[in-house]
Amino acid sequence: MTEMANCARCGASTPASRGTYTEEGLICQGCTDAATEKDLDATGKLVDAEDYVPGSLPLGFLAGFFGGCIGYLLVHQFAKGEDTKKGAKYGFWTGVVIGITMRALSA
Repeated sequence: MTEMANCARCGASTPASRGTYTEEGLICQGCTDAATEKDLDATGKLVDAEDYVPGSLPLGFLAGFFGGCIGYLLVHQFAKGEDTKKGAKYGFWTGVVIGITMRALSA
């Protein structure tokens, strides 16, 4: 006999062996399949839609570009949104490339 459990999201009865276990409990296969990439955090765990913070790519870019190493590290330490962290990475490396290019051209 298969052990049944209730889904923590939709409440449907599902076999415990076919569900996905998260911090909130067992998630049925239907809820797992319906999850989009925005429903997953950086580690691949399911998160609720109201807990998701997309961040701001342009603000992260500005912090990484003008803040350099310090801006990049501060964003990765304190920002919650993945887009902000991605923007900081892009801004930092853009600044590095521009800096190297300017240095090479001035020599």
